[in-house]
Amino acid sequence: MFTVCRCRFAVAVVVVGLVLVAGCNRNGPPPELRAIQDLLDEAAGNGRADTIRLPAGTYLLTEPLTYTSDEGFGLCIIGAGAGRTILDGQDRTQLLRLKSTVAGSDFTIRHVEFRNGRSAQYGGALQVENDAAATRVDSCAFRDSRAGVLGGGVHAVAFDGEVTFTDCVFTGNTSADDAGGLNASSLRGAVTLTGNRFEDNHAGTMTLARNLLHDNTTDNVVGGIAVATSVGTLGIFHNTLDANAAADGGGISIYCDQAGARTEVSNNIIWRGTPNGFTSSGAVSPVVAYSDVQDGTGEPWFGTGCIDADPLFVNAVGGDYTLTSGSPCIDAGDPASPPDPDGTVADMGAFHFPQRAEGATADGRRWTQMGGLGPGGREVEN
Repeated sequence: MFTVCRCRFAVAVVVVGLVLVAGCNRNGPPPELRAIQDLLDEAAGNGRADTIRLPAGTYLLTEPLTYTSDEGFGLCIIGAGAGRTILDGQDRTQLLRLKSTVAGSDFTIRHVEFRNGRSAQYGGALQVENDAAATRVDSCAFRDSRAGVLGGGVHAVAFDGEVTFTDCVFTGNTSADDAGGLNASSLRGAVTLTGNRFEDNHAGTMTLARNLLHDNTTDNVVGGIAVATSVGTLGIFHNTLDANAAADGGGISIYCDQAGARTEVSNNIIWRGTPNGFTSSGAVSPVVAYSDVQDGTGEPWFGTGCIDADPLFVNAVGGDYTLTSGSPCIDAGDPASPPDPDGTVADMGAFHFPQRAEGATADGRRWTQMGGLGPGGREVEN
């Protein structure tokens, strides 16, 4: 039986237009999580977009809240604020699992705290799988959760849609394999992380891939990506960074605390970083490979396959960082990397240039590109 503590109000199901509200009944007993699951079940099949509002309270779960739908309508879940609406798995269960397989079924989650979640596989607190639509998570907190495989705090994957996390906190999460705090991936869409905080998350591997970071500025250090590792494995692949500025480390800065740390940086575009595109410090000196780095020629980290040439974006001023047909980054990535979705050699940067219809190789053979966890997925892990 679901139970709820520290909440004075019962859940009342109110239908307001296209909004389903988990409202407040001040005269009743504490709300039952069963009512919230009923709202999710109704939203999955009612033929319209839905918003579910969760009142303040700490909800103690013994099994995950779930939503699976093949309708093309969005779902929005809004709490009263991180620290006020709290889903707590009691170190026993995953908290929320959302899945959709069709276009138009955007997921939005705002102002909810997830804590003490457990999953034997993916997403200790939150697991989202969305094949053809957007996933947006805003102003949420993910604390002290654990996954057995990937995404100690969150596992959010898409095949053909964007994944966005804004102003979220990830702290104290652990994965037995990869991505202690967050695993976010999209095969064909963008992964965007803005204003988030990652603290004390643990995993064997940290991977940042297929991200676009541009026009970020800080008065201190590192305008683009700042990462540190002790004895883990750090990978930075297929990212595009442009016009990021800081007092030092405008593009990417890596700190390796111990000699046992392993790093791999390849297939990136690092352009117009102020005052520099790449810096590193600590016990290990990373080497950049098969990347386009402005002013990198002659630097000790400028390794095999690197170039220093204008990437020829379509319209950087307008925010279009796809490559034009004349870009030197096309087919210039590591030839040992997984091929681009069109079957050609990997391009540098977050967005590949389609050279032929996806789905056929040069000799006419059919191919299948799997999204999510396999090679070619777009991952951001901590």
